Amino acid sequence: MSWCRMRHHDPLVSLASPPTDNDRGLTSTMELLFPLLILALLVPTFLGVRRQKKEMQKVTALQDSLRIGDRVMTTAGLHATVAALADDTVALEIAPGVVTTWSRLVIRERVETATPQDPDLLRKVDDANPPEGRPTEY
Repeated sequence: MSWCRMRHHDPLVSLASPPTDNDRGLTSTMELLFPLLILALLVPTFLGVRRQKKEMQKVTALQDSLRIGDRVMTTAGLHATVAALADDTVALEIAPGVVTTWSRLVIRERVETATPQDPDLLRKVDDANPPEGRPTEY
């Protein structure tokens, strides 16, 4: 065999040979797809961080605007009335005469109180006449 023939059949030599037109097309496609892939991963991350920052600004504004007597809901779902405020804590009245101290960071939202126009929210439970099918003693 001649030297030229052996060169074409040697796999190590073929890897080191210059790329053909077909290889260049694949390489240029990969060069275009890689930046698009990076962009596709970074854009949603950037938008998520931006949205989270806006939500944090709203929560901070709410916590700074708290006043004594406001009805609030905590991140745990506890509904209470603001009884006292400090720099980083808030005293919440969860029942008449029961006041607990919480971090201001747990206040999620201000809750609207029931109004006389909404009789379902102001309805009193009559323990003497329970609804049908309910026990009278607990």
